[in-house]
Order: sequence, then C-alpha cells, then structure tokens
Amino acid sequence: TSVFFYLLTSLYQPLIGDDVFVFYDVKKIEDIYSYFIFKYNNWTGRFLQIILGYYVFSNDIFLIFLKLASIPTFFISIWLAWYCVTNRFIKLSDENFWIFFVFSCLVWFSIPAIAENIIWTTGFITWLYPMFISLIFLSFIFYFYNFKSENNFKIKNFTWKFIPIIITGFLSGSSIEQLSVIIIFITTYIFYLIIFKNNKKISLEYYIGYLFLILGFLFLFLAPGNYTRMNLVETNLIQKIFKYSIYLLSAYFYLGNVKEAIIFIFSIFLLFFLFNPELNISIKTLKKSLFWLIASFIGLLVMIPLTNFLSIRTIFFPIFFTFLFILSININSDNKIKNVNFFKKYFVLVVISLLLFFDSFTSFLSNRSLYYENNYRNYLINEAKL
Repeated sequence: TSVFFYLLTSLYQPLIGDDVFVFYDVKKIEDIYSYFIFKYNNWTGRFLQIILGYYVFSNDIFLIFLKLASIPTFFISIWLAWYCVTNRFIKLSDENFWIFFVFSCLVWFSIPAIAENIIWTTGFITWLYPMFISLIFLSFIFYFYNFKSENNFKIKNFTWKFIPIIITGFLSGSSIEQLSVIIIFITTYIFYLIIFKNNKKISLEYYIGYLFLILGFLFLFLAPGNYTRMNLVETNLIQKIFKYSIYLLSAYFYLGNVKEAIIFIFSIFLLFFLFNPELNISIKTLKKSLFWLIASFIGLLVMIPLTNFLSIRTIFFPIFFTFLFILSININSDNKIKNVNFFKKYFVLVVISLLLFFDSFTSFLSNRSLYYENNYRNYLINEAKL
C-alpha cells in the first residue's frame, strides 16, 4: 500500500521550478545534438542530466516511466550499496532481509529534501539516477575486490562486464560534481587495497573502466557551461568563506533543520540498538570502514567553489554515504547479526511499516493538492495572456 501511494506521489508531482526552465529549453531546441551542445557550453557538463533532461521533457511516456521508476530505483540503489558494504546481495528469502528493510526505510526517512532529490523531476535526473548508475559501477569494483581475495580467482582481462564497466564508469565520472569525486576516491582506494595491501593484480577491463571514470570527470569539470553558470552570481570572498563555513559545520545537522536532524540522529541510534547494542566496534573494523565516512566528507569539500549553490539538497550524498559508514561498522565479518529479540524485531517492523504508510499517504495528498493548485495557476496565467 505504501509503495502504491509513493508511486502516486511521484505521478502527481507537477513540473515546477527548474522543470519549467528545462522544459522550455527543450521546446526551443528540438534535436538532441543541438540541445546537448547548448547545455554543455552554457549551463552544465553533467552528461546524464543533459541526456535525461532532453528525453524527459520531450516525451511524456519517458517522463511517466522515470516518475514511476524513481521510488524503486532509490531502493535498488540501497540494495547495491548494501552489497558494496557487506559483500552480499540480500534476497527477499534471506533470514535477515528484515534488517535490509529497516535500514532502507531509515535511510528513506533521513534523506534531506527527499521531495527535491527523489520526487521532483529535475531532482531525480540530477541526483537519483546518477547515484544509481554510480552504485552499479561501484558494485563491479567491489565484486572484483571481494572475489580477488580468493586464491582460486583467475584474472581475465576482458569479460562480459567490460562494456557495462566503461559505460557506468564514464557516466559516474560525468554525473554530478559531488558524486563524481566521491566515486573516484572510493575506486582509487579499492585499487590501492588490491595492489598495495593484497599484492594482487587488477584485470585490464577495470583499468579501462577507471580510465573512463577519469575521462567522465574531465568531461564534467571542463565544461564551459559550469563556469558560465558560476559567474551568474557574484559574491565576495569573505561572504563565500563565511557561507561555506556555516554549511560545513551544520551539514550533518541538516543545515539547522531540527526536525530532519533529529530523525537522522534517531535513525543512527536505532541501527546501533538493533544490530550492535553492545557497541562492539573494533579498531580494525573502524579503520576498514573509515573510507565511507571520508567519502561522505569529501562530498562536502567539493562544494567549496560552489558556495552560491549550497542548499539542503547538496547534503544528499554526504548523508547517504554516512549511512553506509554506519552500516559498515555494524554489519561486517567481525560483527555478525545475532538473533534479535522477537518482540523487539516485530515491534520495530510494525512501527516502521505504519510510518511508511502515514508518510506515503500524506505525501500523496500533499502532491495531489500541489498538482491541482499548479494546474489552476497555469490556467490563470494563460487566461491572463489571452
């Protein structure tokens, strides 16, 4: 039922804000090539955002499809991230699937500005789908890293994974500034572990995938449109330093949004309470997991030159990777999940399910109201033009 209402919430999301801006750009420039060149030179180097933006706002069927797919894509992204952290693709039939369900729901409840990052059309083509592609790329990287540790693992320079690796590598590198740098950091660190810590070799297809990741990064950061957009807003250096300092210090407190910050902190406490109540975290586990937290912090550091574009939605990736750090220190080879008290387990499941239902239903009502209000406003504007 909750999934049904969330899908309706996505469908009822009207085109607002940047949606309208992109919509009219697409209508003015009818072919994809001209649109791509225009955006790359005048607005952004985000490859996937440009491509998806064109097709979403030029084809209603594609728009509806991506709206319906946005909620499942978010949870599939968590499923991929779960594999990257735990080295296990969790299945519905698994005994501990409920743990994945609880973790996914807590991430969902804690994501800042979820309406902007996941539901809003410009939001999901900018934040959600690039994250999904990037986690596919990371899953390939962690697959190789985990299986490379086995003594009988044979290196093949080229397999069926070669094409998906180079495609997702390029799309990850050219996705969005924060995520691009985060993925490069994590991939570089895993390569370092394989080569220098484990003294193993890396197959050629992964080196080429890494090369395409860097090429995507260069494609993104060298785009003339980035610098055109940055120059639209003038701010002196002192203001930038002050603004960024406030952002950095308050990012993990949701930029002062007390309600969202409390949900985030409560979710972390709940994860410890359920899966590691004795706080059994060894130094070895902490060191092994620390790169997830560093990746989160890097997502904030990347925003230094982009102080004019700071907002709560720019802490989406830092918060997401913080959850992966929390998952990593609680569920790992050194700390297996013990049998959770029956009452505690089902009490948490019932409460979270009820919260999901309440959140999905109220979100649906809110977006349904917004949809009709927006249509009526557009009707009045068109009438006034006549």
